[in-house]
Amino acid sequence: MLKGIDSKKISEVIKKNGALLEPLHNFYMNNKSQWTIAYYPSVA
Repeated sequence: MLKGIDSKKISEVIKKNGALLEPLHNFYMNNKSQWTIAYYPSVA
């Protein structure tokens, strides 16, 4: 899907996204949120 796109541009986007999502990542990794796990039946 990324064929023909400059790899430097791809790298920049990944780096910027990582910086923007860092606070959210830290929030989850420092156990500041509560998780709920639920089972859901399916046909399979």
